[in-house]
Amino acid sequence: MIDLDGVTYCYPGNDTAVVADLHLQIPAGSVTAMVGPSGCGKSTLLYLAGLMLTPHTGRISLHGQRVDTLRDAERSRLRAQSIGFVFQDAMLDPRRSVLGNVIEGALFAGIPPPQATRYAHELLEHVGMAPKAGSTVRDLSGGQAQRVALCRALVKDPTVLLADEPTGNLDATSGSQVVERLLERAHLHEAAVLVVTHDEELARRCDRILRWEGRGVRAHAAA
Repeated sequence: MIDLDGVTYCYPGNDTAVVADLHLQIPAGSVTAMVGPSGCGKSTLLYLAGLMLTPHTGRISLHGQRVDTLRDAERSRLRAQSIGFVFQDAMLDPRRSVLGNVIEGALFAGIPPPQATRYAHELLEHVGMAPKAGSTVRDLSGGQAQRVALCRALVKDPTVLLADEPTGNLDATSGSQVVERLLERAHLHEAAVLVVTHDEELARRCDRILRWEGRGVRAHAAA
């Protein structure tokens, strides 16, 4: 579970809080969708939950352990081992193949290369990207790159999965495959999954919807 207790964050040089006194829990074993207008602070919340930003006030706990006060090296280790990210623009390494990009995340987490390679092939197969395993990422469409990014996040079996617009570049079929993987990660592997999205269809398939209203967040049951 991710627990944000009274979290406030301002970007450097700006006194206006992007996130102000936020109290929020993201439970393990479920997928939570975060929806709201552009610029309201959804992605900032994602980076706070993923320990990429440090709150100015408040506490962030992961599975009952306070993590916002950890040293940079400890936060990096925790991210590498336990937190999977799917960024909006995929952020793949153009110097590596599709398979190499997926495996990279597992190696940083300390997973042996043979195990990482086997699991990477399985994940690519699940999202229809196995035929592209040896291709350079420069040859991928935006939707293909996003599916590879999802595999890279999943390959280390994260206990926390954070996704920023994971279906934004996908067609209906590919988007459904991605949603299935997110639900599977939560329901079968007891991960805490938080998805920032404008896709109402994706949000309705999640276990809970959080709507950003003003500077606060209100929970809604998914339809």
